[in-house]
Amino acid sequence: MMKLFVLTLMLVWPISGALGFEISTAYQDTAPKFMLDEQGQASGICIDIFAAIEKQDPQIRFSRPNFYTPIKRIFNAIEHGNLMAYCGAGFNKTRATKMLYSQVSLYAVSTLLVISKKNQNPYTSLQALKNDADLDFFSINGTSNHKLLGKMGFNMRGHYIKTLTQGLGLAIRDRYNVFAYHSLGLKYAMSKSSKWQGLKFLPLSLRDYQHWMVFSRELKKAQLDRINLALKEIKGKKIIENILTKYR
Repeated sequence: MMKLFVLTLMLVWPISGALGFEISTAYQDTAPKFMLDEQGQASGICIDIFAAIEKQDPQIRFSRPNFYTPIKRIFNAIEHGNLMAYCGAGFNKTRATKMLYSQVSLYAVSTLLVISKKNQNPYTSLQALKNDADLDFFSINGTSNHKLLGKMGFNMRGHYIKTLTQGLGLAIRDRYNVFAYHSLGLKYAMSKSSKWQGLKFLPLSLRDYQHWMVFSRELKKAQLDRINLALKEIKGKKIIENILTKYR
């Protein structure tokens, strides 16, 4: 009987080990981190990072949703243990009390500002922007950039922004609207579509920072350790750096 039990374990163990584990994640509607085509097929920087982690450690698999989720809902799901991971989050102390950050960052970004070309005022400093009472500043609600605008004392009114496209649309419709977002997304969007030709970058950066992976505190430690190890390996091999070059 004992021999039969041991034999059963020997047969089952390799199979269960080969299956690995799946980490639930979500995609925000923000190119080039996440992009879905009409068939729901995903591409983008974070999709490629997920694939690189899976290749580095075949035990790890990330879920593959075929729809977008607003960022505020993503963070809420991670905080409550309904979602295990998200790729491409800025760091802030409040968020760090609710979720875990990866042991290494993913890539460097800056918070840049875009405004309509119809606004010809020569804003050469952040104080000059603050001094113009006609300006309204926006970013995607729930992001670290949105919180940064408020913390720095910029005029913020009314609009609830869920996507990059909404933010750019506000900026192009009114010469006094200023949209703030990370450099990666802004540069990609404005280089890929002619409809944003009426916008320009202001020669200022609100901050330079890093994007990270974040995880639910409900994620099993053994799984988190494997993801962190794989992430360190692919960053050390400059795989993430090579991924970024595809989307510039």
